[in-house]
Amino acid sequence: MDSEEIPSEVLADLYRSAFEISELAPWKWMYSIQIFGVIEPRTGLIGFCSVMGKNKEKKVLCVYPGIRGYHTLKDILAGKQYVDPLEALISQDCIIVSFIDRKKMNRYDRVLLRKSHIKRKLKSNVKKLYPIFRTYTPGYLPDYLNIKDSIFLKTILEQALIIIKKARDSVSVLDVFNPKTFTNIHCRYGKEKNGTIMWEDRSIDIATITDEIQTALMAAKTTNLKKYKINKNDVWDIGLNYLNHPITTDGERHYFPRILTVVDGNSGQILHSELFGPDDQLKKIMMSLEIFFIKTANLPAKIFSENEDILKIMNIILVETKVELFFSNRLPLIDQNLENFPFPFVK
Repeated sequence: MDSEEIPSEVLADLYRSAFEISELAPWKWMYSIQIFGVIEPRTGLIGFCSVMGKNKEKKVLCVYPGIRGYHTLKDILAGKQYVDPLEALISQDCIIVSFIDRKKMNRYDRVLLRKSHIKRKLKSNVKKLYPIFRTYTPGYLPDYLNIKDSIFLKTILEQALIIIKKARDSVSVLDVFNPKTFTNIHCRYGKEKNGTIMWEDRSIDIATITDEIQTALMAAKTTNLKKYKINKNDVWDIGLNYLNHPITTDGERHYFPRILTVVDGNSGQILHSELFGPDDQLKKIMMSLEIFFIKTANLPAKIFSENEDILKIMNIILVETKVELFFSNRLPLIDQNLENFPFPFVK
């Protein structure tokens, strides 16, 4: 959790919007597959939103930031299954607003509510549900809101209210998500003009939303591997796995390190490995692989990975080569090698 306190005026806006969403109870008439977006005008970052709770599960509003957040949400709605429940927890990149009974709020949530100076006025026919806020960051245990996320979420909730009300009055406002046909998303788009944010509804083509990480990886590429020989009989498995043992430094937020492993698919020998923290960007992992390829001075005919980020990196650094890339649900050789480590890994 961020050591700096969230300003009371930001908290007030957060709780004001969240309470209004609670009273609307959109989970009674909205489905999780009716996703929509809000584009934060100051950063340009889009928050993909989904209301869940119609099928008697927990009543929540989930906000997935950026195009990578969208792909995470898409996987969930498409029914992606995780082998390890912990993988599902620490792979999420979202902010979740849960609406619960006040008795279930913990001490921190109650203190945060008091600091907002918002007193809830309830209608007689509204069930008393109170919002709590949690951030889910890949590689970390869930945590409370920090200042950056609270400011982002404040804008998202204010504009989500408008879309939710429109969806209540007209079922045709939001398209139902279909992973094969869903190309456009209904968004609230804000643009600053003369110091004032002007908002409007837009239909955004998802394909036009910039993948900032993909752009950064392409800019960070330093090596052309076309000159290296391809050994037609060589096959490599490349894994990127979380260590199933959270650690912390100086009392900060607990995190799960990741290990990059390259294994020879024929002999099972480990060719390369390196440990990374959760805040290490993918371009640092790409650099590690580039250096490994240069030192090896040879390329395999085929590479298998169960990690989509690894395949994205491989597509960038091997684009001039004829190395074939494959996605695999499981890599037994990677699993076998990880079993020799002193701590278990998330599989």
